[in-house]
Amino acid sequence: ASEAKAIAETNGSKEVGPYVVRGYVTKIETAYSSQYGNITFWIADSKNGGDVFNLFRVAPVVEADQAVKVGDYIQAVGMIKLYNSKPQMQQGGQYTIIEDPNPEVEATAIALDKTTASLEQYREEQLVATLTPAEATTQIVWTSSNAEVAIVENGLVKAVGVGEATITATAGE
Repeated sequence: ASEAKAIAETNGSKEVGPYVVRGYVTKIETAYSSQYGNITFWIADSKNGGDVFNLFRVAPVVEADQAVKVGDYIQAVGMIKLYNSKPQMQQGGQYTIIEDPNPEVEATAIALDKTTASLEQYREEQLVATLTPAEATTQIVWTSSNAEVAIVENGLVKAVGVGEATITATAGE
């Protein structure tokens, strides 16, 4: 998506292509309509990448793809240009929903390299959390039970006071 955006910005209002554009659907402006037979939506290189490239009134290659939704990974082919300062694929382009090249893999377990530690005030210790399966894409969320004693960021524990605190690593939000 960002590559197509750069091409459109380079060529301005001059229509160029056809180009193949791939990305995640981030916003749907106009849903599929049997009257127009097309849809307008935005795509980006990542699922939370913002609205990078507009596909204007593009048509699905197969009928099943009419139900495109935010988060789908699509491939589109068509002419591109800047229109009202927006990079977009022009009406007449076609798209299809394809397999996500970076599917999310949920963690089934999480393990820490240490179960206990004792730190003197103002000292630090790095904890390592391991997710199962190894290819899990789940984010690790670190928390401290007592931020007046210990704080944690990305597994780095800092003793900021005297006392006890439990550091917890959770798979997911």
